[in-house]
Amino acid sequence: MIRPLGRGGMATVYLAIQENFQREVALKIMAPALSEESTFSERFLREARIVSRLVHPHIVTVHDVGIENGHHYLSMEYIEGHDLKERLPSLNGEQLFRVLKEVAMALDYAGRKGYVHRDVKPENIMIHNIDGRAVLMDFGIARAADSVSTMTRTGTALGTPHYMSPEQARGDAIDGRSDLYSMGVLFYYMLTGRVPYEADSPVAVGIKHVSAALPKLPQELSSYQHLLDKLMAKKPEDRYRNGQELVAALQRADASLIDKHRPQEGFEYLGSHEHTPLRSDQVKVVVPERNSADSSAETGEMQAMASSASLATPQPGEPLHIPKEDLDNRPEPKRGSLVAVAASVSLALVCGAAYYFYQQSAGDDKAVPMQSQTIKPQTAPAPLPAKVSEPVEKAIAAKPVTPAPIPAPVAAEQTDVVVEEVVVEEVVDNAPAVAPAKPAEPIQSGERSVAELLSQAASLDKQPGKIAEQVELYRQVLSLQADNDTAQAALASVKSQGLLNAQQAADAGEYQTAQQQLDSVTAIFPELVDTEQYQQLSQQLAQAQTLATLFAQADEHFDRDRLIKPEGNNAKETFEQILEIDPDSTAARQGLKKITDRYLVLAESSRKKRAYRNAQSMVDNGLSVEPENAALLALQETLSAELKLEQDVQALLALGDELAQQEKWFSTDQDAAVKKYLDVLAMQPGRSEAQTKIAAAVDEFVTDVNGLIAVKDYDIAAEQVALAMRLLPNNEKLKSTVLVLESIKPLIDGLVLSGVAIADQDAPTESSIRADRTLHLSFRYQNLENPTTVFQAVLFDGGRSVQIAGVPVVVVGEEGYTQFRMDRPVEGFADGGYHLDIMLAGETIFTYGFVISK
Repeated sequence: MIRPLGRGGMATVYLAIQENFQREVALKIMAPALSEESTFSERFLREARIVSRLVHPHIVTVHDVGIENGHHYLSMEYIEGHDLKERLPSLNGEQLFRVLKEVAMALDYAGRKGYVHRDVKPENIMIHNIDGRAVLMDFGIARAADSVSTMTRTGTALGTPHYMSPEQARGDAIDGRSDLYSMGVLFYYMLTGRVPYEADSPVAVGIKHVSAALPKLPQELSSYQHLLDKLMAKKPEDRYRNGQELVAALQRADASLIDKHRPQEGFEYLGSHEHTPLRSDQVKVVVPERNSADSSAETGEMQAMASSASLATPQPGEPLHIPKEDLDNRPEPKRGSLVAVAASVSLALVCGAAYYFYQQSAGDDKAVPMQSQTIKPQTAPAPLPAKVSEPVEKAIAAKPVTPAPIPAPVAAEQTDVVVEEVVVEEVVDNAPAVAPAKPAEPIQSGERSVAELLSQAASLDKQPGKIAEQVELYRQVLSLQADNDTAQAALASVKSQGLLNAQQAADAGEYQTAQQQLDSVTAIFPELVDTEQYQQLSQQLAQAQTLATLFAQADEHFDRDRLIKPEGNNAKETFEQILEIDPDSTAARQGLKKITDRYLVLAESSRKKRAYRNAQSMVDNGLSVEPENAALLALQETLSAELKLEQDVQALLALGDELAQQEKWFSTDQDAAVKKYLDVLAMQPGRSEAQTKIAAAVDEFVTDVNGLIAVKDYDIAAEQVALAMRLLPNNEKLKSTVLVLESIKPLIDGLVLSGVAIADQDAPTESSIRADRTLHLSFRYQNLENPTTVFQAVLFDGGRSVQIAGVPVVVVGEEGYTQFRMDRPVEGFADGGYHLDIMLAGETIFTYGFVISK
């Protein structure tokens, strides 16, 4: 033993090391005073072994039970964590729902095995520090440890009043739906920090469970009211039938609403007084005198048992009593039914305790919690996967069924209690080779010989459905002849074969079949639960169930995009937990690969949107799962280069925007907004942002040009358009602007020099012009505004340094054709180059260079 973990009135729990497995366990050593009760040891061992068969990841596992030096001990799974009540304030909505679902799965599993917990509350739920799973505690062990009372632990009779179902408070028969009612109380407590019903005494609390209206949640949490109503329905048939139905309902609910309306930090949960159990100063067990001579002695014995049971912290011997004022000093009910309800609750508590005390004092040897019955699943169990580490949807066991109720105490007369033994049988469809069958009828003394029994047993060979009957025949042989080798060998063979079949099924990954076979063989040979082989196989099957649960959680996290966050509640950590349990799990590794693939898709999506920083974040998340993922590493390099390019592009766009604000759209070839946007397109062809900005700049520019045209500043307009056309020669809007200018400004064309027509005024003529002392000229004109217009024709030498001649040219109308001449009567026109300018209002609107040759 390493150190004490806790101490109570009935037992002390230590952290210890189980040497044969070298594992930490919680070692519960019962108080020595309990051993003084005559049948305590037998019941303690029997019930502890029964509960040890509840192998489930969310039920505390019992490893070993026994007696050492007169001390009864129980070796259980050590849960490194804290109980739910302590952890509640720090849990968010998703974590609270996870606790509810996991406890519901545990109750569902136990219900299918035929057990009812009867004391579901926060103190009986542990939250594991490492994997965060919820583990249901005190599953029937408290009853085995305190079998002379109806209590589940010191101070709590028939459960904890604040969490009792109506039928439990009345003392009626209960089944698994009673535990689901307690889950409803727990759910209400999680949401509000309070239990739904409060009163001055536990009896009054019980009355409220029976008769008070269902509690209403605050408006902001009303979305959960339908869940609460279903869980806390007064009638069991109106509740969920089993834990699986509750899990399904929780899967459909939105846990995030809890976080919106209940602050995670600082949320107040009421203290332990909210969970006050029935106390010995509130209930008194009164057993009427029997009509026999031994009635007083029997009554005294039962009262002594009630005292020794220590129903609360008061001193031993203090009686249980229901104070008269609890029934008499209460508000006058509106209807007589309330009186009946109160009386029935009080009487049920009294009779329930009396019945159980009497039953145990009478030496009842059937410490099984449920009524004799046959339990069948609603459908045939679905097989678990060939490998544990396959998706959980292929690894869930049979659908649950609603377990049969616990029998209520039955009073034959007012002065007596009829005690009936209760047993549990479990029958499963498609049962394995060692499924229990109807035992052979016991023989009367001398009725059949050993040989006849052996013959009958041998006739049942190779009949799987008759194995239990065959075993019973061999046991009858041994009852007549204890050293019969044949019977001993046959029983040993059946026992070993049953375990072998279960082990082979488990090794083949057929875990459902393995569990059925293991349950069947231990039903016939209960002593197997103490063997190392059974313990190892049970652990293997428990591991399979744990892995199936973890896979279900991982898949749910993945579907909800909880890939690596929040911490402690995400797909990555869950798959890693699986690999800690099963390092060779291919499915878990594939699950991690799914996460990296998901991040790759998200990163590529962000990259296409040029959300490079978000894309890099997705890559980093993926690499945290699989650091050597080639695709993510390649994408990381691409993103690095594209991010640098994007930074350059953004710089150019910003500079272009700055120039655009200054209306420098086409000011020069380099220092222009459009030039910066064109540089962006050169770096990233098709960049829509740059294209949009260019189009906007052209629109602004054309607006300005139209303003120049409106004031007839044609030359400046033409110059601006010429600059723009150099950068955007194919821009349609600019081309249209050029056409507009040409259509409205004065235009001269069709020049003829001394009989030579000039086809292209922008190119020098290829032929020489002949002129001696007179040069004859003509041209067409158009777009003139005045009825009469005067042009100035000026002739310069080739270097434009000397004006040779100049004449006015008067024309009439907006358009037309005119002829004129330029004379040089003395010198004449020398051979060489010349330039002709036609000017209007001081502005040159036409110019042409040519050569004169005689």
